[in-house]
Amino acid sequence: SRRARVGLSGLAAPGGGAAGACAAGSACPPCGNESTCMLWGDPHVRVFDGKVHLRILDEGDFWIVRSECVEIQGRYGEKSVITAIAVGGAFLQGHRLVVEPRAVGRVTWDGREILANLPSAFAVDALIRATYSDDGEHIDPGLRGMPLKTVEVELPLGLHLVVDRWPKHLDVL
Repeated sequence: SRRARVGLSGLAAPGGGAAGACAAGSACPPCGNESTCMLWGDPHVRVFDGKVHLRILDEGDFWIVRSECVEIQGRYGEKSVITAIAVGGAFLQGHRLVVEPRAVGRVTWDGREILANLPSAFAVDALIRATYSDDGEHIDPGLRGMPLKTVEVELPLGLHLVVDRWPKHLDVL
């Protein structure tokens, strides 16, 4: 199975088109090898092919992934830090996951708060398995001395999302 580790923020309401080909139980459409994208700091982006390292200096919502099956958006706020990430699309059958920083936001599934306590877990059969804990590794090496609070999510099509939730920003892998 194909795995993509994705990191980003965003809040526009994902919706999708190719529901049959991208349903949770379907095979992943051909799209290449396993790949990783990482978003951290103020703001650094390591894209999926690993060849480009970007800095996004504008505020607003940006597409991280936009395909027939998977839609992921990142929201960049003041000082160009990631302030939210939204995941949706046909592969989630119309559902939407949103992760925001600890002090100013929540983790939601279809607008309903999940993972409110540390540690905690949330699952919907064949769609999402998510945990919130103080385990894991720091995405941003500059924050290694800080206590960690991480959301880890397994989604259909082998999508794996790791989000370090800081008081006012996110780091995503």
